[in-house]
Amino acid sequence: MESSAPFVVKMRMTKTPTNLMTVEEAAAYLKVDPKTVYRLINDKEIKAFLVGRVYRFEMKDIEDFVQKSKLKVQRAAKRSY
Repeated sequence: MESSAPFVVKMRMTKTPTNLMTVEEAAAYLKVDPKTVYRLINDKEIKAFLVGRVYRFEMKDIEDFVQKSKLKVQRAAKRSY
């Protein structure tokens, strides 16, 4: 039986604010390979910013990406009928 609790990403204890995610954390949250996250950045499908030479994401931007992806799937499903 599956839990109805939302997926939780266990973040390492760092001095980074908890609403920021690394590529690896975003990949774990989205359940994809980190290479996929880099592709999404390059395709400008997901918002990211650099801290030095390392990408960071705000949790709200990851959630926005998920919502936009859901809408794309819903629209495609409606067209296929």
